[in-house]
Amino acid sequence: MPRSALLPGTFGPSSLAVSFLLLVSASGVAAQQPVALADSGVFTLYKFQQAIGQERYRVTRNGDRLVLADSFSFTDRGSKVPLSTTLETSSAGDPLSFQIKGRVSRQSSIDAAVTVRDDSVTIRIDSASRTIARPASAFTISGYAPVALQQALIRYWQVTVGRPRWRCCRAGR
Repeated sequence: MPRSALLPGTFGPSSLAVSFLLLVSASGVAAQQPVALADSGVFTLYKFQQAIGQERYRVTRNGDRLVLADSFSFTDRGSKVPLSTTLETSSAGDPLSFQIKGRVSRQSSIDAAVTVRDDSVTIRIDSASRTIARPASAFTISGYAPVALQQALIRYWQVTVGRPRWRCCRAGR
């Protein structure tokens, strides 16, 4: 199990819309460095307590940028479900570009991209695209898969907002 695994277990269907989650942002700049491996790992994907596939990710550092490349694949009732994702961020984790293409279930495919510029964000879903004003802070993510992207969101949140304080409430109270 990778040292950075955060989300073991079974994963179910989720929305395919590309979402922007508004968060408090911080900027940071790392010294220029050659491309280097920053992190990598493998998640085993389960359904009904049976291993059905794997997700493999690599995070490389290229100067002041991080690039997360992920391949996610499982077999559900004889059908292959492959998914490829790339997220490029600043060293502080602020998204610069995002691409996701493949399938998230036997019946659901996705082909989306997000490009962040100084003052705008272009969002493409299939062949339709739109450009919006760049929010002061945001993170790009698309549904439940891939897990490594959820992990990147949590890391971004911890760096920009700080460790969250959770209040747990039991049902019925």
